Amino acid sequence: DTYDEKEVAYIYTIIDLEKLNLTEFNKAKNIQFNYPPKLSLEKEYAVSADELYEYITNYAYRHHWVKGVDRFEYNENEVTRAGSEHLCVVNGKHLNIEVVTKDTDPGKLIYGEMTTSLFPFDVFYNFYTITAVSEQRSQLTGETYWETKSPIKKLLVALFVKKALKKSFVKSLNDLEILVSKTKD
Repeated sequence: DTYDEKEVAYIYTIIDLEKLNLTEFNKAKNIQFNYPPKLSLEKEYAVSADELYEYITNYAYRHHWVKGVDRFEYNENEVTRAGSEHLCVVNGKHLNIEVVTKDTDPGKLIYGEMTTSLFPFDVFYNFYTITAVSEQRSQLTGETYWETKSPIKKLLVALFVKKALKKSFVKSLNDLEILVSKTKD
């Protein structure tokens, strides 16, 4: 063929559509709960809903607002979407995290994560729901759900873990606010 008045050589093949096998993206797990969140916090941020969603879903920002994690391992060339996975390393322990979703009201943004590798929980879910308050303000609702089957694990969570989890969650949301304000300046 000729391109910009120069002859260009190339090799091509015609694709037989009947033999073409494309791999679909992972289907997102849409989680349904028949109980309220075990922990729920709200905070307003001086940033648009879309920008706040970027801070939460872009793992390159995570180390600024989620403390106590040694490192996050993820594919930097992949856009975070429901069904994608990443790894949190905490004190040398690997937490496999999968992005999940749940139903929310129209016009709200939602991001959720699920892991089965966080002791003492059998399954642990964390959801962030973002509501636009104005063009430059948004409301974040953080909700945590978990399941524990063992009576000992349930007692451990009730006596110690829930309080520590709430303290850590509050700190993360406050650190997220610091990150947002720093990048706005």
